[in-house]
Amino acid sequence: MADMQASVHENDLLEAPRKSRRSVRPDAQGARINLLPAVRSQVIPRLHAALQGTLSLPRLTASAAAPLAAEIHLLADRLLAGDERGVREQFDGLRQAGHSIETLFLELLAPTGCHLRDLWRDDDCNLAEVSLALCALQGILRHYAGEFHAECSRRGAGLRALLVSPSRASSDLGLPIFGLVLMSEFFRREGWDTWVERDLKSPDFHGTVRAEWFDLVEILATDDNQLDAISAGIRSIRRGSPNPSVGIIVCGQIFLDRPDFARLVGADRVATDPLSSLSQAQQFFGRNSTPRERLS
Repeated sequence: MADMQASVHENDLLEAPRKSRRSVRPDAQGARINLLPAVRSQVIPRLHAALQGTLSLPRLTASAAAPLAAEIHLLADRLLAGDERGVREQFDGLRQAGHSIETLFLELLAPTGCHLRDLWRDDDCNLAEVSLALCALQGILRHYAGEFHAECSRRGAGLRALLVSPSRASSDLGLPIFGLVLMSEFFRREGWDTWVERDLKSPDFHGTVRAEWFDLVEILATDDNQLDAISAGIRSIRRGSPNPSVGIIVCGQIFLDRPDFARLVGADRVATDPLSSLSQAQQFFGRNSTPRERLS
């Protein structure tokens, strides 16, 4: 696979049949029209259970998010209203004010996703509204990804990362998928090829692990009750991967609160956010050597 770039699509949040990971982003308005029936018929019945746990994106420190706090609420309101033009104008205005796309991804988009989740938990929005807003949020990430990569251009690293969420139900919510795609964009900017999977326990995931060479697998925990699934998944990855030295990183609030749980489930390292994930990955792999030679 010469070009295995991450390609989880907005509609994959509501996936019925499995889609190609090389999907093309559709027109945003058409996507909203098509998504609404799927949200009502497929997602809402499953999201109630999914949101009872503690869902989280890679952690942001309070001090990092504080300067854009007002912008977070404004962006969420515009996403909920379907105001695509207002969303773009807000994002572009912040860039013109001096914020890098990296800063806006980490300190605006990520906490906006968490804020949307909290609006549902507080009964301020219904599930259809939140689901559509999260799809639109992922669309922003996709729209600006090219410019984000251009901010810090890297030559190809020759490394491949598999990013996955462990939960069957929670992975149907846009927030965990958004977190995976966010991490994917940071890896891609550093020259990695990335592959995003939505369910650590699915046959598709395990087929991918057995069929493809990955230098790194990162698991984003979205629920406090996923340790058994993560542990079983890591054992399966180590047994099935063609790479006998595959590195495994875990990320999520449960591992930030209890770093010792990483060793318990069999992971190599813990990451706190996309930048931390890259830093941890670079401790596995030097920048200039060939991946398979390093791991042999």
